[in-house]
Amino acid sequence: FLTISHLRACRVVVLNHFTCSYHFLFPDLRACRVVVLNHFTCSYHFLFSDLRAYRVVVLNHFTCSYHFLFSDLRACRVVVLNHFTCSYHFLFSDLRACRVVVLNHFTCSYHFLFSDLRACRVVVLNHFTCSYHFLFSDLRACRVVVLNHFTCSYHFLFPDLRACRVVVLNHFTCSYHFLFSDLRACRVVVLNHFTCSYHFLFPDLRACRVVVLNHFTCSYHFLFSDLRACRVVVLNHFTCSYHFLFSDLRACRVVVLNHFTCSYHFLFSDLRACRVVVLNHFTCSYHFLFSDLRACRVVVLNHFTCSYHFLFPDLRACRVVVLNHFTCSYHFLFSDLRACRVVVLNISHVATTSCF
Repeated sequence: FLTISHLRACRVVVLNHFTCSYHFLFPDLRACRVVVLNHFTCSYHFLFSDLRAYRVVVLNHFTCSYHFLFSDLRACRVVVLNHFTCSYHFLFSDLRACRVVVLNHFTCSYHFLFSDLRACRVVVLNHFTCSYHFLFSDLRACRVVVLNHFTCSYHFLFPDLRACRVVVLNHFTCSYHFLFSDLRACRVVVLNHFTCSYHFLFPDLRACRVVVLNHFTCSYHFLFSDLRACRVVVLNHFTCSYHFLFSDLRACRVVVLNHFTCSYHFLFSDLRACRVVVLNHFTCSYHFLFSDLRACRVVVLNHFTCSYHFLFPDLRACRVVVLNHFTCSYHFLFSDLRACRVVVLNISHVATTSCF
């Protein structure tokens, strides 16, 4: 049975999808402010005897074959443990000095130690797979370190991350080696879902303040020769069969390009006067031109599909344009949007022609 007699002192309690073969007791949840327990499976027992000092505790999708103890989590302010699998034991003996610890989707064949995480303020380790060992001997000077979905066949070293303030490395696959020899001058570097068959170099990222590169696939090479003058660059889910050039992004302050697919080429010849450009989930079979976006201050284009062409002849007088989830079989014209200051068009299906 499950009684609510001990939950009176808790501020927020969320308990979802529990399975307990023997018993489940809440004797120590009275001092907790926020407790979220989701999708638990416990073969023998699960006790919360050490959760009294916690402010926030989130435990999701746990599987423990023998036991799981929280004897060393008393000094932590925020602890988030999600989707753990431990064949023998898992100890938190070195997490006492950490303020925020987030450990998600771990798989460790032998052991996993946190002997060098004592000086880190924020540590987030998600979806790790390590065949032999994983050491954090060089993370002591880092303020924020986020390592997600790593796969390393031999070893992974962080010899050059000591001067970086924020480093986020997600979903990496490296067949031979991966070096961070040129990331020393970068303030913020976020590299997500990369696949590089031979090598990946960052020779031109030294002058960039913020660089976010997500879900890239490059068959031959990828160069950042023209990103030196950009303040913020976000490139997500790109696929380029031959090359991708940033020859016209030098005057842009903020550029966000997400989920692009271009079979032949993609040019940014007309984005020079735009302050903010956000292009998400585009599919263009032949070409895509921005010949009429020069006078627009903010342009957001999301989830577009155009079989032949897409033109913006009448968006010159608009200050803000947001176009989301459009599907156009032949063409879509904006002949009546000249007097509008703000235009938001969401989830439209046009069979042949739509006029305003």
